[in-house]
Amino acid sequence: MNVIQRKEAGEIAEAPGWLLVFGRRKVGKTFLVKNTLRWDVYFSVRRDLAIITEGKDVRPFENLSGFYVEVKRLLQEGKTVVVDEFQRLPESFLDEVASVHPRGRLILLGSSFRVVHKVFGPGSPLLGLVSEKKLSLVLPSDAFLFMCERLPPERALLLAPYIRDPWTVEHLGAGDPLRVIYEVLRGAKHSIPALVGEIFTEEERQLTNTYEAILRLIGSGRWRTNDIASTLYGRGLLKQADPRAVAPYLSHMEEMDLIESVQIYRSRANYLRLKSPIMEAFYYLADRYGFEEADVSFGEVKPTLEKLVNMHAQDFVGQLLAELKEGTRMYYFTPDQEVDFVVAVRGRPQLVGEVKLGGVRDRDLRKFVEITGAFPGAERV
Repeated sequence: MNVIQRKEAGEIAEAPGWLLVFGRRKVGKTFLVKNTLRWDVYFSVRRDLAIITEGKDVRPFENLSGFYVEVKRLLQEGKTVVVDEFQRLPESFLDEVASVHPRGRLILLGSSFRVVHKVFGPGSPLLGLVSEKKLSLVLPSDAFLFMCERLPPERALLLAPYIRDPWTVEHLGAGDPLRVIYEVLRGAKHSIPALVGEIFTEEERQLTNTYEAILRLIGSGRWRTNDIASTLYGRGLLKQADPRAVAPYLSHMEEMDLIESVQIYRSRANYLRLKSPIMEAFYYLADRYGFEEADVSFGEVKPTLEKLVNMHAQDFVGQLLAELKEGTRMYYFTPDQEVDFVVAVRGRPQLVGEVKLGGVRDRDLRKFVEITGAFPGAERV
């Protein structure tokens, strides 16, 4: 089994007391907690409210009331109890378990961001009793290390962005990285849109035509809010072509970990993009080739896929260095100049970089030095 060693596992293991682990669907919450942490009993809540039990010394229960009693008993005995997809349970569950705090260790897993409001909102019985840990895409350093242990560095760099979605790991084969990514995307024509639908379902939001249109527009490379608003208005999905009308949708999608807003250095604008590289590649090809519905050959999509893979590799390096510097990745471009990424710490550029796959010519270096002269004091890579 291919297992990515994630730094979050240690952070969760070392977190004291009761804990909430949350994040969108398919970021690896269940696998990480189930396979890397010590626990005594693991309960999984299905959508029909059936409870799947793993562990020893669990007494049988016939209904939710019996389940509540059993969870409290285990905690009172000092056990570590995990309840996965707890947000599917009635709110009375939180009232019940709060009564035995701080005995035992309770770890709650939730596949939505509304669970944060549920646990930490006003009137919550667990307010002040539980700490939180957000789990998102695999950290760049963990993804790159995983790939470098298996492939030469350049190939590892090309594939590492895509295993940040951990569900892709088992689908990455050997061979040409472009072909590997093409095969993953071709095999995910139904699962990626279905995953998006699941994310909205867990958030108790409807995947409306407006949300889906915004997702596809951003995935196709449309990053300006006024451009998105104008397109939606033209399709009859907004009452006016006003970026302010799009803002609530974008805010919800960012909270759901579907999109990210990257600051453009020395600009008031932000660059919108899909947070998941594999999802972004899918929707980009769907827009250009009808990839979602047609059986498009590798040869036909190869030039565009190569462009996407290079773009994701460039961005991945920026994210990796931002993680290592404990800073924020930004973009920088003007009508005349552009660099791949800027890493800022407390708002000040600490590092500015350009990624070149393959050979680097002298004129590339001279141009880079000239452009990065606008960042005095920043390290240039």
